[in-house]
Amino acid sequence: MDLPEAFRTLADWAGDSSPLYETLCRGIAEDPTLLELAEEVPRDRWAPHVTLSAVHYLLLDGADHTLAQFYPTLTESPEDPAGAYPHFHDFCVTHTDDLIPLLRNRRTQSNAVGRCAGLYPALCYIDQRTSTPLVLLELGASAGLNLNWDRYGYTYDSDRIGATDSAVTVQSAVRAGSPPLQQSPPAVNARLGIDLNPLDPTDPSDAAWLRALVWPEHPERLSLLDAALKQARANPPQVVADDAVETLVNHAGSMPADGALVVYHTALLYQLSEAQRSTLHRALATIGETRPVWWLSGDGETDTSGTFGLELTRFPDGDTVQLGRYEQHGRWIEWYD
Repeated sequence: MDLPEAFRTLADWAGDSSPLYETLCRGIAEDPTLLELAEEVPRDRWAPHVTLSAVHYLLLDGADHTLAQFYPTLTESPEDPAGAYPHFHDFCVTHTDDLIPLLRNRRTQSNAVGRCAGLYPALCYIDQRTSTPLVLLELGASAGLNLNWDRYGYTYDSDRIGATDSAVTVQSAVRAGSPPLQQSPPAVNARLGIDLNPLDPTDPSDAAWLRALVWPEHPERLSLLDAALKQARANPPQVVADDAVETLVNHAGSMPADGALVVYHTALLYQLSEAQRSTLHRALATIGETRPVWWLSGDGETDTSGTFGLELTRFPDGDTVQLGRYEQHGRWIEWYD
């Protein structure tokens, strides 16, 4: 996919969710100057997200420009996004020297904490089928905020459950089915994240980048992220820098044996080639030869509407269950009874 097509694809994806980013992406796709700037993003990364986030990062950091008046994260009364593009172009030209290091070195590593709304019932489902605490291994963990899922409170159009004394509340709605929403979260014996380039939630620049990755029209996501970052500073999740696919067997072997091993992710498979997916499946099967392992995929059955499927496979037998699906940011879940 060439760059103009990539920006048009993100524009289509943004749609009603982010009129500002839809406008900006369509403008960039027809702008040779900014397409050349976006070429600074390495080929193994999604240039549209990185480009938009780099601009957002500088604006949140205090860059003084008229573009800020179009961002709901920067003003309570944003201007009509339809008029934003000339200001965006000028900002990028004016701040090229500041943008290039971000474009070259940063990645799309958003921690969508709302996805824990899908993780919670899925992990309760596993918990109800085991007799020991959970041992968690998250692939593509970014800053590890979703490793802290049991330290968050949850509402699903009902009373608050989970860690009810937590300052973090994940709000969702059950659109169908009866998910196994336990009043108290399952016990966790150990947790570890793996990411090629992990972010440190206690580092101000990494935390600022995570905030910049949130789309400007999503204030509730930004508030949730801020609360989760504060929680992570009190309970820093351990995330190691490694290839989650190639080193999975070794890391699984380092986890405590006295617990139900759960390997999971919320948005990883779409980033993997078919060869990498095959390697991952073989690694899970290898782990299953020495201990049972639950493989929870949080972006199974992904579709273009932003819906993620919850798919659970238990090794060594390899049986797969479609548990349900959820909106990509956890706004709702559906459970397959």
